[in-house]
Amino acid sequence: MAAAEFLLAQPEAHRYRHRYLELVARSRGADGTAAVDHTAGERYLLATATTLRRAMRQDASAAQTQQVPGNKDDAGLEVRKMMCEPRLCEDGSVEQRSRQQ
Repeated sequence: MAAAEFLLAQPEAHRYRHRYLELVARSRGADGTAAVDHTAGERYLLATATTLRRAMRQDASAAQTQQVPGNKDDAGLEVRKMMCEPRLCEDGSVEQRSRQQ
């Protein structure tokens, strides 16, 4: 349920819904009653939501990384991760402070 709600809140929700409906299997039972199997559609929603959440986390993590002297990455560039910490000021406002890791 959470996966479906997460995907419906995304800009391309119509694509996820359309693909889910394609995967839902409709058939008739032995007695003629309608039978619907949501298994493949539910697996698709779970897998897609997981993939999208991971991609969003990686994007957020990459946005916090800045090129500064420090550790070297795969390309030989020196990088150090900058983490933002919220700090409550005396006037009640919130200030973002950066610290290096």
